[in-house]
Amino acid sequence: VAGRDLRHGVRVLRRSPGFTAGALVTLALGIRAAAAIFSVVRTVMLEPLPYRDPDRIVRVWETNRGATSRNVIAPANFVAWRERNNTLEHLGMVGPTGLTMMVNGQPLETSGLTVSADVFRALGVQPILGRAYTPEEDFGGNSDVLVLSHEFWQRQMAGRTDVLGMAVATDRGPRTIVGIMPPGFTIVGQKADFLAPYGAALEQLRGVRGRGSSYAIARLRDGVTFEQAYSDMRSVFSRLEKEEPERNARRTVIVLHLQEQLVGELRPALFALISAVLMVLLVACVNVANL
Repeated sequence: VAGRDLRHGVRVLRRSPGFTAGALVTLALGIRAAAAIFSVVRTVMLEPLPYRDPDRIVRVWETNRGATSRNVIAPANFVAWRERNNTLEHLGMVGPTGLTMMVNGQPLETSGLTVSADVFRALGVQPILGRAYTPEEDFGGNSDVLVLSHEFWQRQMAGRTDVLGMAVATDRGPRTIVGIMPPGFTIVGQKADFLAPYGAALEQLRGVRGRGSSYAIARLRDGVTFEQAYSDMRSVFSRLEKEEPERNARRTVIVLHLQEQLVGELRPALFALISAVLMVLLVACVNVANL
C-alpha cells in the first residue's frame, strides 16, 4: 500500500511541476533554517569545548552575598586563593586590555587579553608556534612579551615564519613575540588579537586595593569534585571577609563549570532561536498542506 501511494504521489507531482517546485522550495527553506540553528545548538551545547578535560575547568568570580550576578575579582583575593585553596590548580586571571602596535610601519589599535601564565596550563592549550610565557616571567614582572592569535598573525603579518623573537613597538613600550596560538583559539569564547602577561609580582597584586576587571580560571585537582572545590573556595573567602572586611564585607565567591557558564549565558537566546525556527518549519508545512 505504501509503495502504491508513493507511486501515485510521484505521478501527481509530475503532472503539476509548478506546485511541486513551490512545495519543494517552501520545505527546503524551512528545513535549511532548522538545520542551521541545530548546527549552532550542537556546537554550543553538545560538542565538548576545545580544551583538555574541559569538565575539570572552572571559572571563579566574586559577587555580593545573596546575589547571583557575577562580578570581577580583587587581585589581593586572587593571591590569597592561590595560597590557601586546597582544591584548584593552575589558578590564573583573565582580563581585557588593548595596545596600539606598529605593524608594517602603521599604528594599529589591537584588542587583547591580559592572561596569567597559569591559564595556558589550566586550559591545556599551548601555542602551535613558539611558546607561552612562564609563571616565573609573568609574576616576575615581565610584561614585555606577547603571544599572538593565529588569525592576527595571518591577517596582519602574512603568517611570516620569522615572527618569533620579533620586537614590536607599542604605546606601552616594545613587546617581543614569543608564540602563536592555534587557529580558532579563544578563552571561553573571548577572541583576542594577543595575550599578554600581567607582569606584576604576587606581592604587588597583594597590595592592590581595588577590584580591577578580571575573573579567574582554574582546573580541579585530581580526585577533587566540583562540590568540594566550591565549598573550599567559599571557606577561604569567608576567612578573607573577616580579615579584610573593608574589601570583602557582604561578598562571596562563585565557582562555575566552564561549559555550564557558556550554555547558561546562551541558553535563552538559543531556545528563542529554536522556537522561531520550529515556527518557520511549521508554517512551511502548513503552506504546503494548503497548496
